[in-house]
Amino acid sequence: MPPQPYTTHPLTTNWQFHRLGDPPTKWHPVPHLPSDIHTELINSSLLPHPFLDLNELAISWVADQTWIYRLTFPTPAHNPDAVIDLVFEGLDTLATIILNGRVIKQTDNMFVCCRVNINDFVAGEEENILEITFDNARERGLQLVKDHPEHEFIVHQTEVSKGPVRKAQCHWGWDWGPTLMAYGLWRPVRIEVYESRIGEVTVKYNVDLSEGGEEPEVEIGLWAGIVGRAGWAEVEVGFEGRKMVAFTGEQGKLIKNGEHPETWEYSASMVRLEGAKLWWPRGYGGQNLYDVRVKIFDAEGGTVLAEHNHRVGFRKAELVQERDRYGQSFYFGVNDIDVFAAGSN
Repeated sequence: MPPQPYTTHPLTTNWQFHRLGDPPTKWHPVPHLPSDIHTELINSSLLPHPFLDLNELAISWVADQTWIYRLTFPTPAHNPDAVIDLVFEGLDTLATIILNGRVIKQTDNMFVCCRVNINDFVAGEEENILEITFDNARERGLQLVKDHPEHEFIVHQTEVSKGPVRKAQCHWGWDWGPTLMAYGLWRPVRIEVYESRIGEVTVKYNVDLSEGGEEPEVEIGLWAGIVGRAGWAEVEVGFEGRKMVAFTGEQGKLIKNGEHPETWEYSASMVRLEGAKLWWPRGYGGQNLYDVRVKIFDAEGGTVLAEHNHRVGFRKAELVQERDRYGQSFYFGVNDIDVFAAGSN
């Protein structure tokens, strides 16, 4: 059987939501992700708009409920050796994930991606039921404060329960915004099927401006984490549709990750990028971006197992702190040019 190529299956449509305690048949549509519970309640004509009149006070009950999102989806076609992962880019916040009646993960941080292997949970299932229960964040925060008297939770607006919860603090309210304790899937959900996939890709580079002139010296290298086994990797860096450099032969190689036996690393040594154009802040020059393409292949047939594409700009940035007659400077330099920046709060 040929190797399983990497495929993604978005799970962003046809969700439903439900309030715990309502009749079990009372589910309401969630047409598309991302989603938060206030938006869905408003769209279902179950909630007045919180920005009008004193509605913010009238809808405070939403924060104290337990909300459930549900989706029915088919198991993707896959080879026997394939890995099936369920990937949540953002869950807000205290979530219990249940697949086909079994708890597969609990989360407590809305800012991190969650990846769960579901091979053992979808085996033999043509249709799968995914449910995500979102618990009361305010209540959990108060309990955490009580459980940790050794810690001083300092908050400057509204209440102390927000301090220990890894959730957007403005959901507890602020002087410029209402108190709306949001729950939901605030970023997309997908299934990934693969025998090998490319994880994190890091582009390393050095910018040397010591020679001056229009063409700086830029050296570029690359590191990629690979889950599963690949025969070889191919990397290209392009600009405006032109291939600028490719890592081949001795310039890059796959090595085993000793700490994680199921993973490999691709490491490419630094090479010169001829005729490089720098990235500049707006108003100082062009925002030149380079395309970085990484592909991994199986060892036998040259089948592409997975590929990764992203864009990167090359610039030298530094915080300039030098003594002067006023004390010490604090400004930024980009590509050896002083950049003016100001703001207010």
